[in-house]
Amino acid sequence: MVATAKAVKESGDESFTLGDLLDIYYGKKTYATYDKSALQWNKYVKDFCADEATGIYSERLKAAAALWKIVRESDMKKEYSHDLFEKYKDMFL
Repeated sequence: MVATAKAVKESGDESFTLGDLLDIYYGKKTYATYDKSALQWNKYVKDFCADEATGIYSERLKAAAALWKIVRESDMKKEYSHDLFEKYKDMFL
């Protein structure tokens, strides 16, 4: 529903009603959906940067992106963990 409200606001769709929002809530209609991979990336970066051990990188975001690529292309869970950092930390120094 949040994705729908955001899409309606951005597009300025004045024909969208509360009834439409209720139909979306009850699964009768769809309007807009979140890109799940973007949500995974955002959580991953937040967790990566929250880990004090990742401070060894001068460019944390580049290191996070390189590690994310490994995770994304694997069958691993699509989330950050300190064990993941320990396993690959020397690849990005």
